Amino acid sequence: MAKPVAHYGQVQRQRSSDWEAFGDFGGNVGRGLTDRAAAAFKPHLRQCAVVDERIHRHYVTTAWVGATGRDGRRNPERATPRRLGHVLFFTPDPDAATRFYTELLGFKVSDRVPGILSFMRCSTDHHNIAFAKSSHRGFHHASYEVGSFDEVGMGGMWMRERGWEPAWGLGRHAIGSNVFYYIKDPWGSYAEYFHDIDYIPEDSDWEAREWDPKYALYCWGPDVPRDFIENKEDPTA
Repeated sequence: MAKPVAHYGQVQRQRSSDWEAFGDFGGNVGRGLTDRAAAAFKPHLRQCAVVDERIHRHYVTTAWVGATGRDGRRNPERATPRRLGHVLFFTPDPDAATRFYTELLGFKVSDRVPGILSFMRCSTDHHNIAFAKSSHRGFHHASYEVGSFDEVGMGGMWMRERGWEPAWGLGRHAIGSNVFYYIKDPWGSYAEYFHDIDYIPEDSDWEAREWDPKYALYCWGPDVPRDFIENKEDPTA
């Protein structure tokens, strides 16, 4: 089945013991697409609506019908990541990192926060790698795609009930448009569940935008934690 690129009903906008414990993470409404993708996406709207309607029906019958907890809520199910979608690293020079990935490796710039953040892609996802400015190199997060908005939330509930406190979310990013839920991993960085990231066809006329930092992180969700963009890795390591 082709990967859906919009939610049904929203097609109009489109790492020992620590690791074993963190294994809970993986298992056996803001905007959808931005205006810039609308023209390229338009021919696929009817097809995507049909595909996602099928997924919607399947999810309703498999995830919501069944045993519930004493409070009447559906017992949360472990999320099943489909793939590693993107990673974000810290670097003292995001511009130099961007030049290396675009000029030598053939990535394309999708969006930027000048001097602070750079998002690049090598697929139809809005971004597959990103760099954030810091005093030293480090790892911020790895992001794993799941199959629906509900799976993001249910996966987050599963993790929380097993002692993994949320880092940030549930919410929707502005850059990339994806729904997100971040969990702090055992090493001080983050793991993210995501769904519904911007789809950029290879032949689309996408122009990278320079974002104001005030509006770059999210459309809706909890306030950004103060330490969310802090590089917690030891600079002497």
